Amino acid sequence: MFRVNIAEAKARFSEILERAQLGESIEICKRNQPLAILGPVAKQGKRVFGQHAGMIHECKGAWGPMADEELREWEPD
Repeated sequence: MFRVNIAEAKARFSEILERAQLGESIEICKRNQPLAILGPVAKQGKRVFGQHAGMIHECKGAWGPMADEELREWEPD
């Protein structure tokens, strides 16, 4: 892991970001004490259409009319 103090990180920010993008972890320190770790963002996989098919079910009667009592709860005072 590459260690760098804040002042040096400011001066070499573009270079440090490039190293992180290439997969390296950079430890940013304040007075040689670890403060934060900068690392690469994990790449997200492709979204697959229909990957959750069959996993979501609607409740029976979800699209039916509401009872009068339920309708009153939705009305503003």
